[in-house]
Amino acid sequence: MTPEANPNFLHAIEGEMLKRNARVRAIIAESGPDAVAEFDRNMKDIRTGVSHARNLWHSITEAQRRAMTELSQGRFNCKPVTLRCLMQRGLAVWDAPKPELSEHGRFVLKFGRP
Repeated sequence: MTPEANPNFLHAIEGEMLKRNARVRAIIAESGPDAVAEFDRNMKDIRTGVSHARNLWHSITEAQRRAMTELSQGRFNCKPVTLRCLMQRGLAVWDAPKPELSEHGRFVLKFGRP
């Protein structure tokens, strides 16, 4: 199945994913309601991007985390290389006279921190 062969390609893929999740959910249900609730929370985190934000937060250095926190408070007190790394990941932008967090960076800061 390719996008060219089927105009409803994404709809078909999403349908298959829902069926697969239902089968996995049924298997997990044998372990109890707590396991199902955890599965549902994890799937929601994946759909909303929270899981990605957490992974990204854990993949950056401590200096980059501090720089993100400072940028969110309107301060700029980091090395240029740190800012460049944040910009390469799409977490910071330099549109104005001073750098600031991008929308993606604010999302990661809000949902990625433990």
